[in-house]
Amino acid sequence: MVLITAAIISFLLIIEAAAFFLESSPERIKRVPSCTATSLTPCIKYYSYVIAHEDRLNTPSTSLYASSPASPINDPIAELRSTHKLSIPLPLGLVLEEVDIADPSHGVVVIGISPDGNAAQLNSKLFSNKSLNSTIGERCICIRDKIISVNGTPCHDSGLEDVIQLITNSNDDTITLEIGRIQQSTVLHYSQGRCIAAKPGESYGFLAQKCGADVRYECRTGNCLTCAKRMEFPDKMNSCTKGNVYERMILNCVGTVPRNYEWLSIIDE
Repeated sequence: MVLITAAIISFLLIIEAAAFFLESSPERIKRVPSCTATSLTPCIKYYSYVIAHEDRLNTPSTSLYASSPASPINDPIAELRSTHKLSIPLPLGLVLEEVDIADPSHGVVVIGISPDGNAAQLNSKLFSNKSLNSTIGERCICIRDKIISVNGTPCHDSGLEDVIQLITNSNDDTITLEIGRIQQSTVLHYSQGRCIAAKPGESYGFLAQKCGADVRYECRTGNCLTCAKRMEFPDKMNSCTKGNVYERMILNCVGTVPRNYEWLSIIDE
């Protein structure tokens, strides 16, 4: 009886080992679909851009921002864009960078706005008169905007050096930029003319860090109200009423950008 039981156990172990071998065999692995090199390339590019520039802009890496867009799939640079033109006197005060340093064919985007530059002054002037709320988004420039053309010369697929050369070689004191902005984004404005094209659902705290805005935190759970800020906002884009400006409090640690607003303005007190 003991021998029969031992034989049964041995047989079961052999079957289990064979099943494991078949599951791990090359033939089994080959049946699993794999990404092609073409499909992987954009992901690698966008991911390398995010990693390189999140550190450069001092984006926090705490668990508070774990749900923030930091993956190739959610990176705003990969999104479709709508274009508009604006004129800015020199010096622009824009920090520009290629979407991917190794492959400049993907163009140049704005990654920073200097408070001392004319781009920031343009933004500040627009937001000082919010009765123009229906056109603010089309008349300002934001972090994440892509440079489509400079003074009418296309540069949507140019490298950083080429775009800078187009700007510096201009004979005019004012530069006309055609920019591409992430579709369905909201212009989020901070003090000193710093604006960013924000996607619905993004954390206010994450966006504040990308703009260099100073936000104090303590609990990071929304209970202490240390990170609370006043925010002004217009009527929704699909609203029947237009021209109104409202105000409410937001929490940078847990608050997220809502949908269907042309702009939002954080009041820095």
